[in-house]
Order: sequence, then structure tokens, then C-alpha cells
Amino acid sequence: MTVGERHDMHRDPVTSRHRARYQALSPWFAGDCIDLGGGTGYGATIIGSNALVRSVLTIDRAQVPQTYVPQEVRTSSMVGTLPDCLSALRTECADTVTAVEFIEHIGPHDQLRLVREAHRLLRSGGHLLLSMPSAEKSGPNPDNQWHVWELTREDGEKLLTAGMFQLVASYEANMGALTDGKETPVAFLVGRKA
Repeated sequence: MTVGERHDMHRDPVTSRHRARYQALSPWFAGDCIDLGGGTGYGATIIGSNALVRSVLTIDRAQVPQTYVPQEVRTSSMVGTLPDCLSALRTECADTVTAVEFIEHIGPHDQLRLVREAHRLLRSGGHLLLSMPSAEKSGPNPDNQWHVWELTREDGEKLLTAGMFQLVASYEANMGALTDGKETPVAFLVGRKA
């Protein structure tokens, strides 16, 4: 089974850029967290090191290796295809849902399904945290075979509001190129469930 982009947390230079995205969102990590498309598990390590986090559930298409978080933080993983596998989780089971450099790996229909499922999973006041390449225009990226549908920041904002979230933060940052040496701004979006 092809699982898409895989980055080794100890050897791959792309990992440091992805880690920086988790760090940029870290002020929002709290309570029970679900990390969507968590890959090799380095995101769970960063999320779990936040003092306000009780638990981290990492969901990916492949088994997530051992993560290194403080002993008092519960960690678990689930193998499944997103967003389909989210229906197995109970309603209002999380305070934070993250999709760091993941949303572009699924098509527009599944992007909306994923955002709506995140809304269902979050408790009132919970946050959905997204980081993604900020595309010049929404659509497929011919330069990256793994990116099914990239979004502009504005279309990412529309996606969150279509998923019934209140947009509480939206900004871009230049944090290093993701593909082929091209400088691609990263969009950070935070939605709050009322």
C-alpha cells in the first residue's frame, strides 16, 4: 500500500520544516488531541510535550511508530483511511484536532468531509488546526504527486466556515520550500467550534 510522503524524523530535512509547523501551532494544543495524517509520529511527540495536553491519538494510513511524550500523556494510534475512519470515533471526544501538512493529500470532497467530521469530534470550544501549502490557486499540484488538491488560504478559510467553524486565526508564513526547491508560503488556519 502506498502511504504518500513519509519523512524520517531523524534523517529527512523536510521533517524539520514540518516540525516547525507543529511548533507554530503549539499554543493551541490542549486537552485530548487527535493528529490526522500523523505520519511517522513526530507531530505526536511535539503535541504531547505541551503541558496542557492529556492525550494524543495519531491517525494515519500506516502504523505510527513509538512516540516520545511525557509519561503522564496518554498516546495511542489508529490505522485507517481519512476521513472514512473518523466515523469510528465517538462524538465530542477531543479538544484539539490537527491536520498539519495533510489536507492537501485528499480531494476537495474529502476535505469537506474531514472538516465536518473534525467538527463532530470536537467538544464545544475545541479547535481544528490546519497547516498547508498556500497555493496560488486551488487545485492539483503538478509538481508534487502526493498533493491531490492544494488550497489557497482564502479557500481554506471557506472550507473551515463550510464545516461550521468560526475562523479565529488565519495567516501565512514563509517557512521553507516543501517541493522542488520552490519557496511556498504555509497557511495556518485555526477554527473554533462554538
